[in-house]
Amino acid sequence: MDDLDVLPALLTATILLGAAWRHPARRRALGAWAALAVVTLAGLSLSEYCRWPHHAFYGLLLLVPALAVGLDALPPRARLVAAAVV
Repeated sequence: MDDLDVLPALLTATILLGAAWRHPARRRALGAWAALAVVTLAGLSLSEYCRWPHHAFYGLLLLVPALAVGLDALPPRARLVAAAVV
C-alpha cells in the first residue's frame, strides 16, 4: 500500500474524530453514518459476488454524509484546511 493510499483514511478519521470531540451533539449522527458504512462494507465483504473493488463504493458512499456532518461542525478555517488537503 502506498503512503498516499493511507492519507484519505487518515484525513477522514481526523475529521470525524475531531468533530465528534468538539461537538458532542453531533456524535450520534457521525456515529450512525460511520457505523452504517462499516456494516455495509462488512456485509459486502461476506458476499462472494461483491469481491470486486468497485463494490466498496457503496460503503464508502455512506461516509459522505458523515463527513458532511463532521465538516459542518468545524470552524471555517478548519474547513478551508480540510478542503486544501483534499
